[in-house]
Amino acid sequence: VVSFVKDKIKNFIIDTDLDADCDDVGAIAIADILSKRKFGKILAITHCVGYKEALQNVAIVNKYYNVNIPLGLFNGDKVVSFSDKYVSSLNKKFPCDFDYSDSIRLLRKQLANSEDKSVTLITLGQFNNVEKLRISLPDDLSPLNGQDLMEQKIEKIVSMGGMFLENKD
Repeated sequence: VVSFVKDKIKNFIIDTDLDADCDDVGAIAIADILSKRKFGKILAITHCVGYKEALQNVAIVNKYYNVNIPLGLFNGDKVVSFSDKYVSSLNKKFPCDFDYSDSIRLLRKQLANSEDKSVTLITLGQFNNVEKLRISLPDDLSPLNGQDLMEQKIEKIVSMGGMFLENKD
């Protein structure tokens, strides 16, 4: 929260791995509140492991705070779900319809339409979307490849990480 005020974050994208617990829901709720209070603008929220039911949790939080944010879902071979106990209980209690698109297409679109060095990318999980964006090719949204698009548009990347394994080799 302090970073939003102190660093004057203007535009941001959240890439979440929301799944078995509620930490990402809390982070998204705080971001929704800060965005509504004009401390920054959420350009998109993407889910980095392709778990559509978890993306519905994001839609539920956004609906609760009455914000309309484009949602994207990872489309790749690293689709994982650790546990659906939290996700399914929230979806059953607060069902909602929501639209989403391919996360890489959404990320490229939002970055292409942003001013240079105006976006903060906040990652709350695995880097599947970040890596796929980085290696993406030029398309109808931007003549830049993903690496160049990220370098031109993203001011900084902030990551909420947790598990770092020690390499004993």
